[in-house]
Amino acid sequence: MEGVNAWTAQENDFDQQLIIDLGTTKNVTRIWTQGRAGSNEFVEEYRISYGSNGLDYVQYKEAGGTSAWTPLESTYYQHLTVNLTKRKELRAIAIRGRYGSNDYVTEYVLQYSDDGESWRTYSSQKGDAQMFEGNSDGNSINKNEFEVPIIAQYIRINPMRWRDKISMRVELYGCDYAADTVYFNGSSLLKLDLLRDPISASRETMRFRFKTSTASGVLIYSRGTQGDYLALQLRDNRLLLNIDLGSGIATSLSVGSLLDDNIWHDVAISRNRRDIVFSVDRVIVQGRIKGEFSRLNLNRAIYIGGVPNFQEGLVVNQNFTGCIENMYLNATSVIQELKQGYEIGEPLKFQKINTFFSCPEPPIAPITFLKEGSYAKLRGYSDGNTLNVSLEFRTYETHGLLIYHKFKTEGHVKVFLEEGRVKVELYTKDMIKDSSPKIKLDNYAEQFNDGRWHPLMLTMAPDSLTLSIDYRPVKTIKKLKFLTGGTYYIAGGITPPRGFIGCMRRIAVDGNYRLPSDWKKEDYCCPNEVVFDACQMIDRCNPNPCEHGGLCTQTSNEFICNCHGTGYAGAVCHTSIHPLSCTAYKNAQSVSRSAEISIDVDGSGSLDAFPVTCEFYSDGRIITAVQHSVSSSTTVDGYQEPGSFRQDITYDASRAQLEALLNRSHTCTQHLEYACKHSRLLNSPSDEASFHPFAWWVSREGQRMDYWAGAQPGSRMCQCGVLGSCTDPTKWCNCDAEYNPLKPDEYQSDGGEIMEKEFLPVKQVRFGDTGSHLDEKEGRYTLGPLLCEGDDLFSSVVTFRISGAVIRLPPFDFGHSGDIYFEFKTTKENAVLFHAEGIQDFIKLSIIGGDQLQFQFQVGDTPLGVSVETSGRLADNKWHSVSIERNRKEARLVVDGALKNEIRTSKDPIRALQINSDLILGAAILDKEQSTSDGFLGCMRALLLNGRPIDLRAYARRVNKEEKVYGVNERTNANKKDYEWWNFSVMSIIVRSAKRDSLKDKLKAEIFGRFLGKQNFSWNMVKKALNDSETLCMNVIRSNNECLLNEENHVKECWKNDFESVFACEDTVSGLYGISEGCHGKCSSNPCLNNGTCLEGYDSYTCDCRWTSFKGPICADEIGVNLRPNSSIKYDFQGSWRSTIAEKIRVGFTTINPQGFLLGFSSQISGEYLTIMVSNSGHLRVVFDFGFERQEIIFPGKHFGLGQYHDLRLSRKDSGATMVLQVDNQEIKEYHFNIKESADAQFNNIQYMYIGRNESMKEGFVGCVSRVEFDDIYPLKLLFQQDGPSNVRSIGDIVYEDFCGVEPVTHPPEPVEARPAPPVDLVTGENLHRTDEAILGTMLVIIFIVLVVVAMVVVRALSRHKGEYLTQEERGADGAPDPDTAALAAATGPRVTKRREFFI
Repeated sequence: MEGVNAWTAQENDFDQQLIIDLGTTKNVTRIWTQGRAGSNEFVEEYRISYGSNGLDYVQYKEAGGTSAWTPLESTYYQHLTVNLTKRKELRAIAIRGRYGSNDYVTEYVLQYSDDGESWRTYSSQKGDAQMFEGNSDGNSINKNEFEVPIIAQYIRINPMRWRDKISMRVELYGCDYAADTVYFNGSSLLKLDLLRDPISASRETMRFRFKTSTASGVLIYSRGTQGDYLALQLRDNRLLLNIDLGSGIATSLSVGSLLDDNIWHDVAISRNRRDIVFSVDRVIVQGRIKGEFSRLNLNRAIYIGGVPNFQEGLVVNQNFTGCIENMYLNATSVIQELKQGYEIGEPLKFQKINTFFSCPEPPIAPITFLKEGSYAKLRGYSDGNTLNVSLEFRTYETHGLLIYHKFKTEGHVKVFLEEGRVKVELYTKDMIKDSSPKIKLDNYAEQFNDGRWHPLMLTMAPDSLTLSIDYRPVKTIKKLKFLTGGTYYIAGGITPPRGFIGCMRRIAVDGNYRLPSDWKKEDYCCPNEVVFDACQMIDRCNPNPCEHGGLCTQTSNEFICNCHGTGYAGAVCHTSIHPLSCTAYKNAQSVSRSAEISIDVDGSGSLDAFPVTCEFYSDGRIITAVQHSVSSSTTVDGYQEPGSFRQDITYDASRAQLEALLNRSHTCTQHLEYACKHSRLLNSPSDEASFHPFAWWVSREGQRMDYWAGAQPGSRMCQCGVLGSCTDPTKWCNCDAEYNPLKPDEYQSDGGEIMEKEFLPVKQVRFGDTGSHLDEKEGRYTLGPLLCEGDDLFSSVVTFRISGAVIRLPPFDFGHSGDIYFEFKTTKENAVLFHAEGIQDFIKLSIIGGDQLQFQFQVGDTPLGVSVETSGRLADNKWHSVSIERNRKEARLVVDGALKNEIRTSKDPIRALQINSDLILGAAILDKEQSTSDGFLGCMRALLLNGRPIDLRAYARRVNKEEKVYGVNERTNANKKDYEWWNFSVMSIIVRSAKRDSLKDKLKAEIFGRFLGKQNFSWNMVKKALNDSETLCMNVIRSNNECLLNEENHVKECWKNDFESVFACEDTVSGLYGISEGCHGKCSSNPCLNNGTCLEGYDSYTCDCRWTSFKGPICADEIGVNLRPNSSIKYDFQGSWRSTIAEKIRVGFTTINPQGFLLGFSSQISGEYLTIMVSNSGHLRVVFDFGFERQEIIFPGKHFGLGQYHDLRLSRKDSGATMVLQVDNQEIKEYHFNIKESADAQFNNIQYMYIGRNESMKEGFVGCVSRVEFDDIYPLKLLFQQDGPSNVRSIGDIVYEDFCGVEPVTHPPEPVEARPAPPVDLVTGENLHRTDEAILGTMLVIIFIVLVVVAMVVVRALSRHKGEYLTQEERGADGAPDPDTAALAAATGPRVTKRREFFI
């Protein structure tokens, strides 16, 4: 750089370049340039390219460049292919979007290949295409590391989701791949001698890669002299591992499919004692080896690629054909050691037979027909009288053409698939001539659409046809004459049937075979529908996508699940067809006293259904009974030693199923009774050290129990010992009493109910002290079924009281498959039941119009929805069940167990629902500020997420906000002694920690020791809370210097810091905003008075007063009328005459005139009547005649003319023979009348009702009348309503509505519940606080500057000098430009004026 020389090109254009040879490969980190010294010749800008051979150069691009790959169209079918020039070992990939834009990929799929033709998709452990997470903006880098490296030359990136447009910058991380390869030809093998170096291990790993075009073969085999063996083999293009650790019981694991596709496959086997993991191409199966041993002992040899003879554990009888590379046994590279041994001439323990170190391509080239319209058209010999066509095919389709040939002499022969079976159709010239039907040959009963390779050969000669499949020929003899044509159609081209979809290979016509890659364009159709040198088939049934044992079948583009006999339904056998419990069974349908059913306690979970007996009682109790193998009484005799009689109890359900039932039930019991004759039971009395019982029962955990049924754990007693009622007062069991004289059939008995759920059910019973068969000692035990009552799932009920109130559940992983079940009731016609969302995806369930349920979801950029419309109302305030399932094939919505609908999702690729927000129950979340819409009002219960019950009540108990919080941080305030929380008498201590182990001792010593003193406390409760990652909340009550520790159930969600913290708070638990436990609406408190009907709204209520004589918001407003002597009201039944025998009459009144007609009913047809009046003496009189005789009732002891308001109720019962009268709230009086049997007590043909007076009276009642009711008729309400009926009218003076001086009743106002502030992240809040401080400071500075400027202007204005002065100017010269003009323009004579001038 210091010299004066410089490189100068001959021409100054863009094609000039300077090449520098560094001699060897160097790591260049920087470059400097300088122009020619002493001149203005220099380069301002340049590009750099680099290479390793002087021929091929790559342009250098600065990291973080702005260029990116963007396809012309942003669709799912775009992909970026990277050619690495040779096989590489790739360990990670990183992508970015286009710089400075919203063009980026959020999710993508990877494929890899060695030849650019045969592609494999990078799969997850479950066998699905692995969806890699992409970017969240255009410039950030997202890196994904591969758990298992990819070995490939070509990488293809297929974007699945994106923002705006597909754009990406890509970087691959990896290294060169070195392969140690061995080829096996089907008769070769490698032998690793173990005689001098045997294997005895409890854990080992094995990994290697292989590729083959043969469906079966032995890959690895070894065995020992103690019965141990390991056999890895390829059987029907799947890997099968058989292993035995010497117990004589083989364990089999199978994984993979279509492994004979001549593509490299990665295999890994890892064993840790009896746990084993087996994977192929990252698809993992896990298992547990059967037997009792855990070590693998191999001391003979390990065979690779084959065995010299058939061995135990093998199921295939042929050696492997193909290539194996980079085989590792633990850390030992087997092939590398083999190579080294043979290179130095000392193979030592290795022996290879017919193998060589390379991997030649097999002379077999498959071809894939992708669509029905694709086919091959091959030439054969024409004008011959024989033909021969052979091929191998594999497919999953049930229909398809295999071979078609048209004879030169009329007719044809056709080989095709129909319902999976291979058939032949034959039609010759003679058949056409004779009008004979076509011949269809169906000689093979099995189906051949199983995805395996099947060799097929069709041979025809005069009078014979032979079809061979899987080397099994079937010959047909028939008179045949034909001449062959020149063209053979393979896989299609002629319909029907439809074209073949699948793979073929070794296609030969008349003995001539050509590689498909040598076919000309006219030999096949169509270029984009045929793939050469690869079999591109996908096994969609491996791993099995059908759940719960469903049978999977498939076609070329989808799988089908047969759920028959599984107890589950749906596209993937996910949803249980059985009720969740006996309670759910009763809720869904009408029941009798008992039912024998199967229940599925976890719904779609892993537990299968099991049989139970449901008992339904009139008091509402529901009992679930699980039967067992010992249902009847069993005799025990001849077992003297303690516990020598043993009976294991087998239930109709597994332990996991029973535990799920026990955990969900309110209470569970099991009856156990022992009847004895001179046979002791617990050998009581005893203390803990001397407890040696003759009998006991065993809990489900295998624990030997120290008490008998009816007593308490640890008591070493029977029930009579607890009650003090044993036959022998000195004993604790009846059976432990001394030998009392017993009658021949008389037994002592001890029994009762076992009520401890944690020990149930009884797993085993043990008895002894029953002597021999020759003495009198004997026992008999009876064990009842497991009985469980109640279902906590349906007890977990909450009420949404306020629209917009929500329950926030943790994010729900819907993934590829998931389900939600719950029940609801509401009166709201439009509401969102739940909502959750991700970056693009979301799920939402809504009620629409009160009779439609709609489930909406979005996967990627495709929103979908499925709805169920019900015939009845969903908003009817009755319980409705909802089951939602989204799986690989469909979304399914089921309402009330019967109404269902589903929508198919896209077939490929299968995308997971990516939901990262909380699952919101009760509303839809609109924005980041957590505002809500379409709030749900009503009740929810029985929420199951993927079969897991959610305790909604626990969420309803959570406190939104504490009034005061006092805390001690263990890190900073550990030495603080004076804590202000001791000022409270009742408080809660809340403990939360992410470091359970480190907190345990500190919690015990520091918190309880320091703050509570040396007091006893329940450490088990602390331990349980920490182990379960639950919040630990307790009340600490300080009284008389004593601290009492009590569990507090109503708690808030604890502090969110992840370090150990202790907080004390005032005990002001209020529950979640707008949510309450149980199902309690506004109508639960019966707010509607006077028998008004309450219409529930949950946040409000409406009273329906139609069937009352009142009005108003709560049916408490009087409807009355103030009557004068000549006014009355008449109700005419107008032909709808009534006949009653049990009337219900009500009337309210007030008057100061102690006489008058109050209310009356009459019939001119029957002459019967009833009149209620106030007598002259002020008493109340009821006079009636119902046809048997006139009757009169006088209500004595009270004066009704004093202006007080009175409420009268009148009714009849006992077939009209008893009249019931109640005035105000006084005692009810009954009047019984002796009515002859022949008499009729019915009030017949009532025609008119009068209020105040009837038409025969001159003067009527004077006062106010209200509350008039006659059964379901309310005449005053009808009179005063707008556009009232014509059959009720006033007579005489006009009457007006009056409330009769009775003020309406009102309810006290409900307290207003304040909506809590949205949650704020503390760290974010602190940062925002700092930002706000900076903004506030800036604003204050600006305001200060503005105030200073304003102050200066004001001061300046206030400081102006003001004064007056005299002028001698002529009037009229004010506007003159100069003195002369002013003089000329001046008026006569000068005038002195005062002028003001301001100086600033």
